Amino acid sequence: MKIQSIQIANRALIPALLLLAMLACFARPAPPANQQQPLLSPSGLYRLTVPIEERVWRVTIATHEGDLLYQDTEADFVGNLNVYWLWDEQERVWLYSSDTGAVFFWELQDGAWVKTLWGYGREREINRDLVPPPALYPSYVE
Repeated sequence: MKIQSIQIANRALIPALLLLAMLACFARPAPPANQQQPLLSPSGLYRLTVPIEERVWRVTIATHEGDLLYQDTEADFVGNLNVYWLWDEQERVWLYSSDTGAVFFWELQDGAWVKTLWGYGREREINRDLVPPPALYPSYVE
């Protein structure tokens, strides 16, 4: 009787293990915090996505409900290289490009989203006292 119950248990266990193995092959790890999308702004008013379109990462800002407000149609962030993005507490979008080390930010000015080059790596090149959120950068950027 014991042998028969072990054989029945094994018959049920093997398909379950195969299913788990197949699911593990398709499971993707969660993206890092600086690459999650959609990403709501601190106020919850805006939704950021950075899809790859035409082989280029495109910063796209929409309302919470999904109505498009802005899309960076002139972006040249190569889609097969990484970019990292975050909101700051002032509702600015920040983006770091692993390709060039460029750091950009987008902010709402007079009802329109404006893109500005901040600098490269951790070196500011604009004459404004702004600093990207530290969590923007991947771990390899010093």
